[in-house]
Amino acid sequence: MRYTFRQFEGDSMCRTRLTRPRTVGDVEIQVPIKTFLAFSFREYLAKLVARRMHACFLDQSQRRWRDA
Repeated sequence: MRYTFRQFEGDSMCRTRLTRPRTVGDVEIQVPIKTFLAFSFREYLAKLVARRMHACFLDQSQRRWRDA
């Protein structure tokens, strides 16, 4: 299996391999080259909120709520 995304019509395809063949017993199967690792939603959310601009927006929102 290969990556076939085209950003713009007329662009050439990337054709990067996404899977590689692996033999299990007598059968050849395709397995992902890079496996997906699950992530922690809490960690993702903490990193998202900790970004400088997001922290500024959250602070401004809190001030508006407190001053109202």
